Amino acid sequence: MAGDLLPGENLILKVHQHWIFVAKSLLIPIALLLLTVVADILIGSGTHIRTPLTLAVVAIALLWLIVVWIRWQSITYTLTDQRIKLVSGIFSRQEKIIPIDRNQDCTTKQSLVGSAVFGQEALGFGDVKLVTFIGAVVGVYETAIVTALFLGVLFAGVISLLLVALRIRSMKDAIPYGPFLAAGALVVLYRLGSQ
Repeated sequence: MAGDLLPGENLILKVHQHWIFVAKSLLIPIALLLLTVVADILIGSGTHIRTPLTLAVVAIALLWLIVVWIRWQSITYTLTDQRIKLVSGIFSRQEKIIPIDRNQDCTTKQSLVGSAVFGQEALGFGDVKLVTFIGAVVGVYETAIVTALFLGVLFAGVISLLLVALRIRSMKDAIPYGPFLAAGALVVLYRLGSQ
């Protein structure tokens, strides 16, 4: 990237995708290797198929690891003080350059359990903003924010289970979390106001 810098431009950060993308892709080769170990134990040493089968599975797993590593290395994110540069591709390289002064929106997606369990986002950034606001409003009192969040989770869980049980919604449907957070905050504010 040093040769790609504009005059007066300074490199701030140059990274690849997070390691969790590599870890997700390693599940299949690890499962293959575990199945091979189990098959080796069950087949026994008397058969002639054991060694070629083991070598084939190990070769496939190693090839998979090489492909995953090459893909991971082929995607680069570069941040300078003037622009953001996204480079991807192995045989045909693609570049996307976004000037920082034209950047008007920042979209984030963070999900700890949602993507692993449901395959989709579990908590949006709007919910994070709402929790920040609730903390600013009720957080001056000892455990008010924790109580508000707990009540929001409780309300969301009960209503979501009812909606799924009554077949109004399915497990794949998104259910907005914000109203439940707001309801939890309103209950806490009502309790604080009555004290």
